[in-house]
Amino acid sequence: MKMFLTCIFILSGLFLISDPQAQTPCENGYADIYPCSGFDLSSHFTLEELGGGVKGNDCWGWTHEESGREFVLYCRSIGLSVVEISDPSNPVFTAVLPSAALESTWRDVKVLGDYAYIVSMAEGHGMQILELTQLLDISDFPTLLSESAHYSGFSFAHNFAINEATQFGYAVGTDQYAEGVFIVDLDDPLQPALVGSYDESPTHDVQSIVYDGPDVDYINSELVFCFNGDNVTILNADDKSDIQVLSVIPNPQAVYIHQGWVSEDHSMLYYNDEQDELFSGTNTRTFVMDISDLNNPVNQGFFEYETESTDHNLYVHNGLVYASNNSSGLRVSTIFEDGSLDSYGFFDTYVEDDASGFTGTWSNYPFFPSKNIAVSNRDGLFILRASEDYIGIENSELIPCDLIVAPNPTSSSSITISGPYTNCDLSICDLRGVEVFRMNGTSFQNELTIDLSSIHRGAYLIRLTDVKSGEVKAIEKFILSAK
Repeated sequence: MKMFLTCIFILSGLFLISDPQAQTPCENGYADIYPCSGFDLSSHFTLEELGGGVKGNDCWGWTHEESGREFVLYCRSIGLSVVEISDPSNPVFTAVLPSAALESTWRDVKVLGDYAYIVSMAEGHGMQILELTQLLDISDFPTLLSESAHYSGFSFAHNFAINEATQFGYAVGTDQYAEGVFIVDLDDPLQPALVGSYDESPTHDVQSIVYDGPDVDYINSELVFCFNGDNVTILNADDKSDIQVLSVIPNPQAVYIHQGWVSEDHSMLYYNDEQDELFSGTNTRTFVMDISDLNNPVNQGFFEYETESTDHNLYVHNGLVYASNNSSGLRVSTIFEDGSLDSYGFFDTYVEDDASGFTGTWSNYPFFPSKNIAVSNRDGLFILRASEDYIGIENSELIPCDLIVAPNPTSSSSITISGPYTNCDLSICDLRGVEVFRMNGTSFQNELTIDLSSIHRGAYLIRLTDVKSGEVKAIEKFILSAK
């Protein structure tokens, strides 16, 4: 408790703070009609305003590297809508790509470089490929687009995932390989090539990573985490022609394991179940699995929300879990040092209720460099931002200083801070205010390098306190991300 008390007062202005650009701030628990805590509404489109259809569904994002312009790719039952959110308070409905086949409730999109890959459960849809840089020159809004290329190696697919580091794509729920994993090489972005498969179990969703976690046996291996309804299966996909199963992990508490995401330090897996609320009568739950031993992962239990809504897609970014939980909207949770979760904030995009069932939000995209957050509803698209000065615990003033932390954000095992500082205690605190690192009585004139190898990925504040007077000399925030 002592460490918590010594750090808690410095936690104002954490990493999600950004320039206020919201049209409708979250005030007194609401942004317009939407219940909220810690997240503001920048803009909102209805489904009809984005081209219509029976339902909206998935979403993803694209940032043009050179210009920094940001676009949301919003999936609808009859096609793909593109919205530029470079100014999130004044978004532009930029373009539409019609579906390649009949209408379908299920459509998915992912991005590699400057190319989007769109799949659908509609028979004969295959995979559309859209070259995205053409969006930069559009002046007639919205423009009707044509696909840049088409892949017909499968008729339909439920989901598509991309490993950006290796440039391989993973289609699941196709008409091929018993609805398992269909692997394509995307090195030539307009001509995907089938290179491997896994057909031992139908797969609903996957995440592929280049592993850099605590299990030294698999460092730099391309791993695929498969969410298969009745289990989570971990694959080694280094050899696409000979996929190896590392482990198959059932969960007796789950009804249908739907989707998940690996923590940024690759030690934990967070996943959801889209049927336990409906059929077991539970509150919304995010399951937690310790994957530090990839051959023997261990289910650690779950984080339980206060609602009964059915959970859907979730993603991990900068120490937070962003979960789209159907009728209760976007729910954001903090990842603590031990891998456990606690509530951070929320934005409820479905105001009627928080009951179980398949209504409200489908997915979200929290990875924009600007910290804009896209949330796709079945009835429209929301653009959100973290509220200014919001943090899940008490706020107070940061102390002005010229302390420089570099690199920031960082994926390395160390950071460097600027001096000079004399006879100071140095401490690093996590989101709760819990001290995770300390150096007593340190002095340095120019720079000091700090070893971060023992610290979990996430957001932190570094503090320098004068040993004799107890005066806090400097506070600065930094983000430790995955390599």
